[in-house]
Amino acid sequence: MEMLTYIVYFIRTVFIEGIVINLSIFLLTNTRLHWRRIVISGIILGLCIYIVRLLPIHYGVHTLILLILIIGLNVSISKINLFNSIIYGLFICVMMYIIELLYYLMYVKVIGLDESTIVGVNIISTLVSLPPILTSLLVFFLISKIKQMKV
Repeated sequence: MEMLTYIVYFIRTVFIEGIVINLSIFLLTNTRLHWRRIVISGIILGLCIYIVRLLPIHYGVHTLILLILIIGLNVSISKINLFNSIIYGLFICVMMYIIELLYYLMYVKVIGLDESTIVGVNIISTLVSLPPILTSLLVFFLISKIKQMKV
């Protein structure tokens, strides 16, 4: 594969996906936003996501490993309690998979993109994965605002 593809995939995974996941936990737990902690643990999480996805293991195993890493990083670096890290880590994983599935179906059924193009590691799959990540952040932001209005 092209070096540019891996560079774009690396940037998307490390800097965008890792920070979005970490920011989402802060939002959902109503924790005060510590941007330094969010960025540091987000970049570490993004690096872990990138490395784990390169391992030759099944996708479900990736999810379990990444969930453990999300919980561990949020407890140790972000100082979010274990219970909230577990609950919202699971919630974030499930919601992100649902949102990614909806976008996948839209790309394949509505737009007509080839499934192999979307699933592979290439520049198109990297770019079409950005809207689900940003939509997830928007959904988690709205959920946190609704939770704050109820309190």
